[in-house]
Amino acid sequence: MKTDISPAPADLEAQIGMLSKKISASRFGKLRRAASLRTRRATLVLEDIFQPHNGAAVLRTADAFGLKEVHVIESRYKFRASAQVDTGASKWLEVHKYPCGDGRFPRNVKILKHSPLPKGCRENVAKALGEIRNMGYMLAASVPGEGSLTLQTLPLDRPIAVMIGTELTGLSDIAIESADVRFSVPMYGMAQSFNLSVFAGVCLGGICSRIRSREREFWALNRREELELLLSWLKKCVKNADEILGLA
Repeated sequence: MKTDISPAPADLEAQIGMLSKKISASRFGKLRRAASLRTRRATLVLEDIFQPHNGAAVLRTADAFGLKEVHVIESRYKFRASAQVDTGASKWLEVHKYPCGDGRFPRNVKILKHSPLPKGCRENVAKALGEIRNMGYMLAASVPGEGSLTLQTLPLDRPIAVMIGTELTGLSDIAIESADVRFSVPMYGMAQSFNLSVFAGVCLGGICSRIRSREREFWALNRREELELLLSWLKKCVKNADEILGLA
């Protein structure tokens, strides 16, 4: 039988206490508040985002809405986030990447608008989405058109992973086929598309407001998860944290 060797909450609190003395009280208060508001009831799945400013803006949006993690599928393009736009937001997120092949992508790549994904990349998309589903998430694909669910009617009885596709063509066919549900956001102007980061904000705004309207136990991390997260953040803020904790 596998034994859980994770530190007990009391041990985590003791380590947090040691490291918190190395930063200002106001900074620690901000970290503690943010950790208490993190949620795993919603996450983003980004497929083949290739513009660094979009990647950074989406991560910043995810952090602002209190997501704990973001998932990135890389088929043709390596996910890059502009440091000027990111402003350090990705430091507080768990970003899980699922690269196609060996994960090495050319920096200057030709943008392919309509060609289908290679077989290996299709298999990688399906595998990545299967792993995310196995984490307990319902996969919700964003697709244009009538007949889909809306942000107001998406079921939230289990954690939801909002799938957003590449800037030019949206989600790949295999990603849409792999989804559990599909939804759309109505648009009423001449433009029939949002900027990618704006769309992520619209989706998370609608979904997170519904999630957080429920009791705290519904959306919050459990006590151990919250303490582990806070400790991991403190280790990023405090130089030689492991030495201070006697772990080095």
